[in-house]
Amino acid sequence: HARSAGALAALLSRAADGYAPLLASTRLAAFVRPRECLYLYARQASFDAAQPSLALRRRLGVPFDTLDADAIRRLEPALAPIFTRGVLFHGSWHFSDPCGFLGELFAHLATGGATLERTRVDRIEPAGNGVNLHAGDAVRLFDHVVIAAGARSRALAAACGDTVPLDTERGYHVQFAAHEQIVTRPVGWAERGFYMTPLDEGLRAAGTVELGGFDARMNRSLVALLTRSAREALPSLGAPTRSWLGFRPTLPDGVPVIGRARRSDRVIHAFGHQHLGVTLAGITGRIVADLVAQRAPPLDLAPYRAARF
Repeated sequence: HARSAGALAALLSRAADGYAPLLASTRLAAFVRPRECLYLYARQASFDAAQPSLALRRRLGVPFDTLDADAIRRLEPALAPIFTRGVLFHGSWHFSDPCGFLGELFAHLATGGATLERTRVDRIEPAGNGVNLHAGDAVRLFDHVVIAAGARSRALAAACGDTVPLDTERGYHVQFAAHEQIVTRPVGWAERGFYMTPLDEGLRAAGTVELGGFDARMNRSLVALLTRSAREALPSLGAPTRSWLGFRPTLPDGVPVIGRARRSDRVIHAFGHQHLGVTLAGITGRIVADLVAQRAPPLDLAPYRAARF
């Protein structure tokens, strides 16, 4: 556990640096909301049980303050008076419109010559002078290939010599209307396992963990749980407008796989970021760029190698 936490902390401490080159663009920076993250406990016993985890975070340099019920209400008066303790994490920020940020990012990269092509890749085949991608009847040769297919990366990595126990944690999202921005920062509820985040399009409640693979139907009881919990935390919240399901790519130790593939230095792994995909996307991209360009990455990649399994 301590080794995994240290490996994640090394990436997380560089997360902002990873995004810095992109956020030099004012159009991309416009999506950033620098607000502390608030994590809440409805029961003192839950807060007490979290002390070892909080102590580990403090040892790893994570800045936070603990709050009582009065301090919580002063920060977020719209919350129901059911939370006894809280943790306020400093130095955090979120995107006001994740989809809008990605659209602007693609436009930004296109000015530098990048192209986006949507297609299904069936197989990756390392070759002497590059890497072949098999997509339907077509075979295309590339100098380098990055496996960053989220929870679908397992079979692609295996074709390149790396067998990893990657699975998916199904997570649920419930969106409330645009006028429902009644908290000013991301707010998590420890006992219910979800976060509420204010976005340009409204309040998004997201979380839960379901080990159900790709093919199981959407679990409406978890949608109902998220909806009910969000409205219990925020009594003035209206009805949700939509809900959906996503697939978090997760490994047993919670640490992503980042680095070169066993069978080819031209194939680079970048997957398995569990609940931290958006958070660690920037620094992971920087590491991948360094590997492609034959530069030294900003940290030791040994803890992230696929061969650890």
